Amino acid sequence: MNEKVQPIAQARVAWVAHGGLVKRGDGQYVPALVSLFEHLSRRFSVDRVCFGNPSESLPGVERVAPQRHVFAQIWGLKQRLIRMHRQQPLSLIHGIWGYPGGAAAVWAARSLGIPCVVTFNGFEPACLPDIGYGGQLTWWSRRLLKWVCRHADMIVFPSQDQKARTLGCVGTMDRNSVVSYGIPWQQFEGPVRIPHQPLRVLSVGSVNRVKDYLTLLEAVLQVSQTVPLEWRIVGGAVERDVVQKLTSHPFVDWVAEVLPDRMPEHYKWADLLLHGSRHESQGVVFVEAGAAGIPIAGTRVGLLRDWSEWLPTCEPRDVAGLAELIVELSGDAQQVKQITTRIQDQTKQLTVVAAGQAYEKIYSMLLSRE
Repeated sequence: MNEKVQPIAQARVAWVAHGGLVKRGDGQYVPALVSLFEHLSRRFSVDRVCFGNPSESLPGVERVAPQRHVFAQIWGLKQRLIRMHRQQPLSLIHGIWGYPGGAAAVWAARSLGIPCVVTFNGFEPACLPDIGYGGQLTWWSRRLLKWVCRHADMIVFPSQDQKARTLGCVGTMDRNSVVSYGIPWQQFEGPVRIPHQPLRVLSVGSVNRVKDYLTLLEAVLQVSQTVPLEWRIVGGAVERDVVQKLTSHPFVDWVAEVLPDRMPEHYKWADLLLHGSRHESQGVVFVEAGAAGIPIAGTRVGLLRDWSEWLPTCEPRDVAGLAELIVELSGDAQQVKQITTRIQDQTKQLTVVAAGQAYEKIYSMLLSRE
């Protein structure tokens, strides 16, 4: 580690990830990441490195041609970071996701003698062999993530659940912090709502195997026999056959793509957020729903596990448990109001500014290390 004290105001930071960092007109980016980037860019000089067409020129964005194999991806990102440093010295590197971005950040930072931060943004502690998902599926991915944890100056987790699951895989880790992603809270803010008839159920997230919409469908079919409902699903289609099964039911409305700025409209429509994911590092949708004043029926992942001491939840793939949650949150208005008010109070601190300030402290601490 370079022991020279870094002037904070002059610090140059590089973010590195496979994607999701660049705001696009079609909405194909991660809004929470872009909002955090925009906040930190007011304090530091922050550049981004990600995959894409190298001939595409955007200010502050370095694109690396995508490669098929993970280690080739890591190498390409690492080489671009070193090239950037030679052109204009970097002060700190921040990798998003354990790999390829996180591994590239650690490798480049160790080579250059500068600090690095890695945010474990999703798949890292998961192991779901039946759907081929998770950073714990193979021996090489497990070893790679342990190496990242051992050599990064700071590992950041978006929830206590993500931290606990990761520590269960890699063992003890001294240099870590929990910083949840924030939202522009006032854009989503709404009064705590009482369920309507028919019940308006909203699910947000891509139709993929991790989100497990087929389990949600079974639960909704059970509930629909006794509770009139409408189910709106907002998210792109990774599995077209699942979308066909979902939309074959008259009470299902699938909205394929929605720009992030339009999402508050869907929360205002809804009485309930239904979420059946098998893994989440945080679940920004939980924060959005809480701000909007609607209750959450969901599986015990990410923030919902963090809140599970007081929020009713169920384990992933539990059809009966999800159906019971939906019925419970469509019933006693006073009980629903109490639960939803507590969710909303819990999310008030999860703003873009709060997340940005937490990362500012991490950056400043590492840059000021003597």
